[in-house]
Amino acid sequence: PALSYWVGMLSVWAIWAVTAASAVAVVILLVRELRGGIPRPARLPVVFLLVVAAWVLVAIGSLIDLQMRDRLYFSPTVHDYSVRAPITAAISRTGVRPANPLFFPGAPVPLRYHYFWYILCSLVDQLGGKTVSPRQALIAGAVWPGIALIALIPLYLRFFDSKGSEAIHRRSLIGIGLLAVTGLDLIPTFLIEKFGHLILPDMDAWNEVVASWLPSLLWAPHHVVAVIACLTGFLLLWCIEHVPNARSHVVLAACAFASAAGCSIYVTLAFAAFLAVWTAMMLARRCHRDCVALLSAGGLAGILSLPYLLSLVSHGAGAAGSAGETFLTFSVRKFNPAEILLKGNTLHSDWLIQLVNAVLLPLNYFLELGFFFAIGWLTLKRYRKSGKLTPQQRALSTMLITIIVICTFVRSSVIENNDLGWRGFLFAQFVLILWSVDFWPAWPKLGFGVRITLRAMLVLGVYGTAYQGIMLRIYPILQDQWWEIPDRLGGRRTLAMRRGYARLESILPEAAVIQFNPRGVTNAFFCGLYANRQVAAFGEGCGSVFGGPRQDCARLLSRI
Repeated sequence: PALSYWVGMLSVWAIWAVTAASAVAVVILLVRELRGGIPRPARLPVVFLLVVAAWVLVAIGSLIDLQMRDRLYFSPTVHDYSVRAPITAAISRTGVRPANPLFFPGAPVPLRYHYFWYILCSLVDQLGGKTVSPRQALIAGAVWPGIALIALIPLYLRFFDSKGSEAIHRRSLIGIGLLAVTGLDLIPTFLIEKFGHLILPDMDAWNEVVASWLPSLLWAPHHVVAVIACLTGFLLLWCIEHVPNARSHVVLAACAFASAAGCSIYVTLAFAAFLAVWTAMMLARRCHRDCVALLSAGGLAGILSLPYLLSLVSHGAGAAGSAGETFLTFSVRKFNPAEILLKGNTLHSDWLIQLVNAVLLPLNYFLELGFFFAIGWLTLKRYRKSGKLTPQQRALSTMLITIIVICTFVRSSVIENNDLGWRGFLFAQFVLILWSVDFWPAWPKLGFGVRITLRAMLVLGVYGTAYQGIMLRIYPILQDQWWEIPDRLGGRRTLAMRRGYARLESILPEAAVIQFNPRGVTNAFFCGLYANRQVAAFGEGCGSVFGGPRQDCARLLSRI
């Protein structure tokens, strides 16, 4: 992504040229490796191909529109895709430094967002012409991060587990299977349905989000791409002592970190905190070569990211969201049930809410992590008893603790969603998956009660992910047929809107600026998904949070 950004500033044809050159290089390297007699597995691990195929079907089946006769239903992820599809279309129209497609106060305004992943989606959109829409390219852009995440687990088990490549197929399958395990969210979700008579479209919404892997990949794949890029960069630096050309690893790691910054500034910020702590630890242990590699990769990544980061700062004035004017604030992670109870009390205050949230952090994380909470606690307890940690154990423990501290006591505040706490926590979840695989052989040594409890939490975690995936597909159908929409015509309305926007797209020039009624709950969804044109004002906030002077919004809305 970072390379596409830099090359794309020259022209889109330069990206195609570099892509073609890299494809040829891959073929040449592959031929060289095959001629050199690279070691091959005794048999093709077909089960891994089946896992990837299953993920592809789940991802596409969850995200596409589902048509049932004269009714059309989109996934609840439309809340995010209705913004990112226009961004992808804007990159196709205006290049790798696009205009904000959601706000047009008389002239184009620069986009303020982490959009590097959508540069690649835009390339697919451009390559497909009229056959591929920006949203379809986005759906494909959610498939590939899942495949990359699956591939990353064997790599980390190989280099960050004392067993190395021993039984790597079996251990990898266990780790990949654990991606389908979430916390104990099913319990509060059931209680909300039973006593609150409310069915949530996304199970994570019951509390301050600790997102499991399935909704993270479906809702916000660019954040997962940043996680993968950061972990890949760290892996390259970790293996630097085993390669003759250390400089290439430093350069590639810097490219990975720069790509991560452009894909998710919040995820990269959380990982940067870990890298700062890890560099200080290497300096204290006098591991000077590691320190030089870390500082060099970080400095080069900063240079590669600088034009993009400066664009965020220069176009950020007056564009902050209603949740606050600062980028980050210090705040204890919320525990929604406690806040709801306290706000009904006349004695409640902000400091009291913060204090209660802090006291209830163990319960909060126990419910959010479930099985992984227990594994983390048992692993740290075992490390404490052993006294001496291997470098791999020290690195993963540092990553886990640093990420938990950052995502617990700091939150992002540009918009209402706490993307730093929601998405940065994925690093901690990745470490807990690795620890769970490492802990697996120790299960028989546990007491009977502990084993039963772990199994129960594991089963609840699998059921929770299954419930979440099913609800993300069928919720709009249930909503249309039984709940909330009085006329029960939501599906028909969606189909009519898609056809209407398709007709507009066929007759309007690509540079046209369009406008829907900005006062309406679902109007922006339809336009974002199906219009593929510049919008004057994307809702009552005009979309100014993504760039442009916010003070122009009220005047524009009054004219509309």
